[in-house]
Amino acid sequence: MENFTIKEIAEITNAKTFGYSHNRVIQSFLTDSRQLTDPENTLFFAWKGKRQDGHRYIQSLYEKGVRAFFTEKKVDVNEYPDAVFLSSENIIDSLQKIAAHYRQQFNFPVIAITGSNGKTIVKEWLNFILSSFYTISRSPASYNSQTGVPLSVLKTNNTHNLGIFEAGISQTGEMEKLENILKPKIGVLTNIGSAHDSGFKSLKEKAAEKMQLFKGSETFIYCSDYAVIEETPFLKNFRGSVIDWSMQRKGAYFAEIKKIPNNQLKISAAAHDDKIEVVIPFCDAASAENAIHTLYVCYTLGLWNEKKLKELFSALPQLKMRLEIREGKNNNVLIDDSYNNDLTALLIALDYAKSQRQKQLHTLILSDLTEDSQKPEIVYKEILRVLEAKEIDKFIAIGDKWSTFLKKHTEKYPFKVSVFQEVQSFLQSAEANAINDSCVLIKGARKYQFEKITSFFQKQVHRTRLEINLDNLAHNLNYFQTLVPADTKLMVMVKALGYGSGAEEISSFLEWQGIHYLAVAYTDEGINLKKQNIKLPIMVMSPDYDALESVIAYRLEPELYSFEVLNEFEKKLEDMLVYEDIPLPYPVHIKIDTGMHRLGFMPEETEKLSKRIQKKKLLKIQSVFSHLSAADNPEKKEFTRTQLSVFENACADIRKTYPHPFLMHILNSSGISFYPEKAYDMVRLGIGLYGFDSNELHYKNLKNVHALKTSVLQVKNLKKDSSIGYTGENYLRKDSKIATIAIGYADGFNRLLGNGNWQVLIKNQFCPTIGNICMDMAMVDVTNVEDVEVGDEVIVFENREAILKMASQNHTIPYEVLTSLSPRIKRVYLKE
Repeated sequence: MENFTIKEIAEITNAKTFGYSHNRVIQSFLTDSRQLTDPENTLFFAWKGKRQDGHRYIQSLYEKGVRAFFTEKKVDVNEYPDAVFLSSENIIDSLQKIAAHYRQQFNFPVIAITGSNGKTIVKEWLNFILSSFYTISRSPASYNSQTGVPLSVLKTNNTHNLGIFEAGISQTGEMEKLENILKPKIGVLTNIGSAHDSGFKSLKEKAAEKMQLFKGSETFIYCSDYAVIEETPFLKNFRGSVIDWSMQRKGAYFAEIKKIPNNQLKISAAAHDDKIEVVIPFCDAASAENAIHTLYVCYTLGLWNEKKLKELFSALPQLKMRLEIREGKNNNVLIDDSYNNDLTALLIALDYAKSQRQKQLHTLILSDLTEDSQKPEIVYKEILRVLEAKEIDKFIAIGDKWSTFLKKHTEKYPFKVSVFQEVQSFLQSAEANAINDSCVLIKGARKYQFEKITSFFQKQVHRTRLEINLDNLAHNLNYFQTLVPADTKLMVMVKALGYGSGAEEISSFLEWQGIHYLAVAYTDEGINLKKQNIKLPIMVMSPDYDALESVIAYRLEPELYSFEVLNEFEKKLEDMLVYEDIPLPYPVHIKIDTGMHRLGFMPEETEKLSKRIQKKKLLKIQSVFSHLSAADNPEKKEFTRTQLSVFENACADIRKTYPHPFLMHILNSSGISFYPEKAYDMVRLGIGLYGFDSNELHYKNLKNVHALKTSVLQVKNLKKDSSIGYTGENYLRKDSKIATIAIGYADGFNRLLGNGNWQVLIKNQFCPTIGNICMDMAMVDVTNVEDVEVGDEVIVFENREAILKMASQNHTIPYEVLTSLSPRIKRVYLKE
């Protein structure tokens, strides 16, 4: 990106300016305070969304060296004496104006991609193919939003001669703004489906809105098998060329697919009299559709006659669309992001790696970059500068270019640097075995086979895995935050292994997301989080008497629910004060029993309680709270209102004799859904974080977080009347093909799911269980599935509806399904 001055930005956006220097040079635009790398040359957009308010981060960014801010709200510039401020009524609009202005400086063609599914894959496949012919600027990850598109365009520079950008929308009126930025020459509409339907009246309206991206394009590419696309008025008014390819009818643009051995597809495509045939290493319909779109873009660019094209299509990569976070050997945490490697993708991955607070050491293993057109001298210097800003502890570079560069540049860095020419020499070195207690980011170009590094570092555990989608978890978190007032604090429950999702990783992610409190059930859970470097305050809901010393030693905040617990805690605190310097007053949380009658002080005890605490002055009441027992039951509204009234009165009684402020909170996930007006000072989010809610209105707006997957261990062809599994009482009624899968009741796959009471998904076909579930394995009938092999993926569940169904089959609730999943199951965390 070229440099801007504050004065130029103000002219482009028509913004008002205040403060120190209007000639300050800007080289980086920032909308997420967590991604800061170059404070001196950064302009921070203090964007105010439905929940998050970027103005809250101005002070902390100023302390880190940022001196330029774009705001919507009034700021006292006297508090920031050497900073400059720009101001407008709509910050996102201003960012888009800057990007549109910048885009006009480049004359090279831009390919824009939109659709309900497949945008990122088509973009990445186009980049893979076309990078052999062009120097490409493209959207990093899935930066396709109203902020993602302008930020992507602003990363373009004068070495690029082709742009590939994806654009996504969630409501009407958005696409015209993105079109004004991108001005694409070639447009691709991948498909139209039900994704993000809530912002549109119909599929037709959504299709029409998406196609606004291409109103000025020279070529529009789409699959005419989606009838809704052809029903829109856009095509009648479009003045450019149309490539309306189909697999269902013959025409000027027609594609055929044929399955061939080794799970491959042969694609034959026609464009008038021009024809091409390629093979792709995939056999599913979605990959075929994405590849055909990619193929017709290549046709538009005049590349069908290039000999290298067929070779490139045969090597199309299986893209891991998200970062994968896994447990590694030697107490390492692995972040596997090896499907692509360029500077922008590296910056995104580094930002997330630094959020992993459970490890204080951070290691980067990086190959040569694929941006061959730029001088390595410039790019690699920038990488080293970024690594210093991100406070990486160890940098391991692999590749000829890194080797050459680091031989020339022998200056000292604040991190340890090692260089190897290829992967195998690194894996055989003492350096590889010396990495421990670290967060290890593995980022390499495909040709370097970095999967060997991942395999080397990965802890060999149970092959069954629970995938946790962190992007969807963040969506659910933000959705619940929009239901309550903006100043409401958020406590998230991470007890029971974070509802089965992994307390350490979930807590680290939540801390990165900026929540205010964590809560656990037992002291050991809180201690473990503190040992993993979690800095958030942690409330312990059921502190054992024997663990009170540990509560104090680790600065955990106990729930006090009776005078017995209060007495024990004060006694332990007084004993420890004799030989330890403990900051007083010590923060505690008071539980009130408002009608559930589980734990808590009775309402009539509150005045006595507050006088006691105020008199001794050992403790500080951090919060007073209670629990709604029937918030999700519409027939119990009166009971819930009674609980709320009792709670408010109890808090009022405490305030009569305790003069200090404290937080009030009573709403759990269901409470937030049904009684958001009673948010008070803080709310507690639990199962709702994972996409479950008893309020149908909110349920449909939440996203699935979990997928449970395993693999096939063995396949057998068995005769009719063969006995299957334990007890010897289950017999085949016909000749069958039976697969044994690597999951059993010790993993949380309940025995009630045996004997046909559950179906797993193998190669997109449902396969019922057969026989009883064993401790470590189960058997399923795969008679109707072709080519089942050892190692094939088995999906136990992959959406909320399946989890709800499994809960019903087990005569329980989703809480139990998730919390019953064994710790021996590998947790894999996915993040775009």
